[in-house]
Amino acid sequence: MINPWLPASVVPVAGWLATIAVAALALLLFVGYRTELVAKASGIFLLAFALAMTFCTGVKGAFDYSVFTASAGAFALSSLKERFWKLG
Repeated sequence: MINPWLPASVVPVAGWLATIAVAALALLLFVGYRTELVAKASGIFLLAFALAMTFCTGVKGAFDYSVFTASAGAFALSSLKERFWKLG
């Protein structure tokens, strides 16, 4: 379990909220809306998830699912200064 500190009744709600947040961030990145800000938010979110996976289940799962790599990619995207396509 990735959220051992949450009560069992709250875990499904937290899972749905995390899924909605990830989907919203992905959609915002796809359309190019405020790419730097959204990419940083995605990087922070993915890094928090990777650390939670590491502390709760061990580092193997975080490496198997490339969560650290995805987080690094999001931070790399946020550091790009030249934008080829952006909405806002």
